[in-house]
Amino acid sequence: MSIRTKLLINSTATIAVLTAIFLAISTQVIRRREAVEIERFRRESMHSAKEILVERVNTAYKTLSIIHRKSLDGKHLTEHHSAHKNSIKNYALKLISFLKYDNGHGYIWINDMGKPFPAMIMHPIMPQLDGAILHDSLYGKTTSEQANIFVRSVELCEQEGSGFIEYTWPRPGGMQAGIAFPKISYVTLFEPWGWVLGSGKYVDDINNEIAYRQQSIRQELARLIRIVVFVSLLCAALASAATIWFANHITNPIRNLADLSESFAARPDAPLPELSATAGDEVGKLTRSFRRMASKVEAILKNLTVSNDLLSAKNDHLSRAISEQRAAAEKERLHRKQLIQADKMTSLGILVSGVAHEINNPNNLIMLNGDFLKSLFRDIRPVLDAWVQQYPDFRINGLPYSDVRHELDGLLGGILEGSERIEKIVQNLKDFIRVDTGELDEEVDLNAVLDSAVFITNNLIKKATRNFGLEKAPDVPPVKGNHQQLEQVVINLLTNACQSLENDSAALYARTSFDRLGNAAMVEVVDQGKGIPGKDMHHVFDPFYTTKRESGGTGLGLSISYSIMQAHHGELQLTSQPGAGTLARILLPPLSS
Repeated sequence: MSIRTKLLINSTATIAVLTAIFLAISTQVIRRREAVEIERFRRESMHSAKEILVERVNTAYKTLSIIHRKSLDGKHLTEHHSAHKNSIKNYALKLISFLKYDNGHGYIWINDMGKPFPAMIMHPIMPQLDGAILHDSLYGKTTSEQANIFVRSVELCEQEGSGFIEYTWPRPGGMQAGIAFPKISYVTLFEPWGWVLGSGKYVDDINNEIAYRQQSIRQELARLIRIVVFVSLLCAALASAATIWFANHITNPIRNLADLSESFAARPDAPLPELSATAGDEVGKLTRSFRRMASKVEAILKNLTVSNDLLSAKNDHLSRAISEQRAAAEKERLHRKQLIQADKMTSLGILVSGVAHEINNPNNLIMLNGDFLKSLFRDIRPVLDAWVQQYPDFRINGLPYSDVRHELDGLLGGILEGSERIEKIVQNLKDFIRVDTGELDEEVDLNAVLDSAVFITNNLIKKATRNFGLEKAPDVPPVKGNHQQLEQVVINLLTNACQSLENDSAALYARTSFDRLGNAAMVEVVDQGKGIPGKDMHHVFDPFYTTKRESGGTGLGLSISYSIMQAHHGELQLTSQPGAGTLARILLPPLSS
């Protein structure tokens, strides 16, 4: 049996066994992952449902607390409610009845603390229960104890103040049918009025969400198994093909070289005969032939050395020519991409300018009308005050006049303040996109540059972090340069910092300072983001190099910023620690120097 046959048999058997083992292990791992994922989602879904119920009930509780505090205010009680405590509660019940969720299926009910059976105070879905004593078995039973749910909710509030209960309850419109479904609710005690507030969710709805997620996970894992099987079979086929090629690659040259060696050794001056396969072990045959070829090898090697030197020289020359051609082509490609990006930014500037103009027109109308409405209300307020003296129950839009009177000034002021903020945002955008003259002879205030950059990126900063700090040193001297270009650099640094933050609790700081020892005005942007890996630090200033290509990154921000700082005879420094954050520092010579 030849070496080639032995190699093929052993390799094929090994590949088959390894493929089967890999498929078995992969399938088992994927199945275990499926069970873990489904159980995790089940726990998360139930926890999320409970958190939502707590949030809903707490919202109603806070609403009642606000109304109760106002009812206890002596001045408020005298002017508007006097002895109308019941009207205050009715007003509160009306507000709570409007709190509905899940397309109207989620709501807040209220019952009292009556013994032995409480009474329903308000049920927004089943108003026929309002005022009813909740002793009937139709009013639901707890899952574990089969007790009246409202009696159990009163006991729970007396013992712990709040908590969850599991029970059965008809779906909306199904009270008469007598068919109840599992449900979980959160109840809490509003102690000032002795009310129990509750809101629930059907367990079937949660289970449906879990079942849908379970189906999705199983479909995804089934697809993953198919991919693993396909890749495994593909790898096995490729390995088999590689084994065949490798066997031929190893044995054929040995066999051919053995035949060639014998012919060459027998008649060195004769033409080489055609190569043909012979019987016997190839390695042994090669060994015998090599002994007869040894005397001829030295002369052949000398000739080969000369030829190899000549070939190496030509190869070096060709390699240099190819490298130069590739470098020129890459330079042309980068230049073309820069032109395309510049054209896109020009078009974007024109578009933003038009949008800013369209925003300004209605905003000016808002500013004028808002100021007019504020003056108008100031003039008619004495008339309304006199009217309410005669008619204390006078309401506007269903609300007591006193509430409207105190709130309307703030509302109108908020409209004017918002309109002025829109005007400022539009003006900053117009300043940012205006055509840059390219001149570097302006006297630039770095504190003003930082202010305008923070204002433009304010929305991005608010979304990225709750811990933003801004510090402007009063002793920062002016620098010579271009305000718009330096603003672009700071905007790029703030944008990169926001994108590196992994959660909104991570901090972001921007500050100016003056390094007297180094005689440099500085702007620093510090973030607690994910940092820059060491392998990327050497390329961050390269054009079009980006690690955020999938999220729209162009790789031009830091490259352009670096070029701008060079033109200003300044420096752009980056210091980063993966997992801890990044410090970006701009250093510029003062105008006086």
